[in-house]
Amino acid sequence: MHQRARASSGIAWRIVLWSGLLLACATSGIGVLLFRGGRPPLNHVLLISIDTLRADHLSYAGYGRETSPAIDRLAAQSQVFANAFAQASSTLPSHASMFTSQYPSVHGAESKYRIPLADSFVTLAEIFRDSGFRTGAFVEGGQLAALWNLDQGFEVYDVTATTGVMGEIWKADDLAGILAKAAAWMEEHRDEPFFCFVQSYVVHMPYQPRPPHDRMFDEGYDGPLPQEFTYEMRERFDPLAVSPDHPDLRHVVALYDGEIRYMDQLVGMFLERLEDLGLAEDLVVVFTSDHGEEFAEHGRVAQHTETLFDELLHVPLLIRVPTMKPQIIRRQVRLIDLPPTLLALMNVDAGDVSFVGSNLLAGGTEVNEDLPVFSELVYPKRHWASLRVDDHKLLAYSPQQHALYDLRTDPREQVDVFDRQDERVTEWVKLLQHIMSENRVRRSQVAAPVELNAEIEEQLRALGYID
Repeated sequence: MHQRARASSGIAWRIVLWSGLLLACATSGIGVLLFRGGRPPLNHVLLISIDTLRADHLSYAGYGRETSPAIDRLAAQSQVFANAFAQASSTLPSHASMFTSQYPSVHGAESKYRIPLADSFVTLAEIFRDSGFRTGAFVEGGQLAALWNLDQGFEVYDVTATTGVMGEIWKADDLAGILAKAAAWMEEHRDEPFFCFVQSYVVHMPYQPRPPHDRMFDEGYDGPLPQEFTYEMRERFDPLAVSPDHPDLRHVVALYDGEIRYMDQLVGMFLERLEDLGLAEDLVVVFTSDHGEEFAEHGRVAQHTETLFDELLHVPLLIRVPTMKPQIIRRQVRLIDLPPTLLALMNVDAGDVSFVGSNLLAGGTEVNEDLPVFSELVYPKRHWASLRVDDHKLLAYSPQQHALYDLRTDPREQVDVFDRQDERVTEWVKLLQHIMSENRVRRSQVAAPVELNAEIEEQLRALGYID
C-alpha cells in the first residue's frame, strides 16, 4: 500500500498499566475506528505545531495572563487534552515521534548528531497520501528542514526561512506568510480530502515580540534587560541561584508570553479565514507543540533539549472535530497517539503499519484511563528516559541511577523520593526498563548522518541548537 519500506516487521506493542500490574500487549494498525454512522463526512485535517509552546502558558489552561484568546476559542470547540506529553524535549525527535508513532530511540532522528528520519519509517503524511489525500506542509526550517526527512509523504513541503546572523533568521512576519500559504493551498484543494501541516518557531528563542506585545505583560519593568532576550543574555542567570521570582526572569517570561499572544493573534486570523472559506465544517483541527521551555524550574533559563521535566514535556493538545461535542479530557495521553487517532477519525486504514500509540477517541471520549507516558533523551553517550504513571514521574539516568517525583504533592518535580520506594516503584522501574529493552529490539536501521549546508547550519545556530 505504502511506497516506502515499512519499519521493523516485529510485532508492535504498547504497555498498559492496570492497578500497578504490568501487561505487555501486542497490537498493529490503529485498532477500533470511530463510528461515523449518520454523521457528516470529515474530509480535511489541519495539524498546527507551535514550537516551544508550554501548555501551562495558555489562558484556557488556567494561566494568569490572557495570552491566548483565539486559542481559547478553539479550545471551546475542541476535545481538550489537558494532560498531553511529548516523547522528546527537542524539535526533530519529537516531531518524528509525532509523525511515526514511534519512540525516539526507535526512529533515531536527532539534529545534534545530524541523524535524519530513516526512509524505512512510514509517516502519517505517507499514509494519508497513499489513501488519496492531498498532503501539504508549511514550515520554518531548522529542525524541520527537508534534509531531516520529515517531508516524507508531503506532495508540497514549503520551507520559509531567511538566512542572516544569529537572532535575525526567524522574523515576526514569517508565521503570517506561512499561514497565508497554507490557507491558499487548503482553498485550492477544498474539494479534495487533504492533510495540512503547519509549524512555526514564533515563540522560540530569541524572544523579540513586536509592539505592543513586547510590553503587554510587564509595562512596569525598568531593569537592565531590553525588550528582547537573546541567547547571549542567558549567561546572566546563575543556574545554581536563579529563582523564578527574579525580576529579570519575570521580564523574560513576559517576553515569551508576548510572543505567544502575537502567535495567537495570527492563528486566530488564520482560523477565521478558514471559516470564511467554508472549510471549517468538515475540517479536523489539531493544535499542539513539540515541547515546552524552561524558566528556572530546574536552574536553566529559556532552554530545552537537556532534561525530561514536565516544563518541557507537557504540551497543549486540542483536537477540534466538527461532529463531536467539546469537552475537557483529563486522562494522560501522548503525542505518539496522534497518528492512530487522526487516521481513525478519517476512516483511513493504516494497513500493516504498526503504531506504539493508541486511538485516543476509540471507545468514546468518556474513556478516562491514563496512558503511561514514556519520553527520552537519546544521544550517543547519554540515554535518559522518563515514565509518567500513577501520578508519579520516574526518571532513569542510567540502569542504576533513578529519581522519582510524586506529582500530587510535588508537581514542579523538586523533591526526589526514589529512596522511599515501595512495591509500586519496583514495578515502575521494571516497566521503564521493559520499554527501553523493547525499543532496542524494535530499533530499525538508523539513517546515516547528513551534511549540513551553510543555510541549515545558520538556521540551527540561530535557534541555539549548535554553537
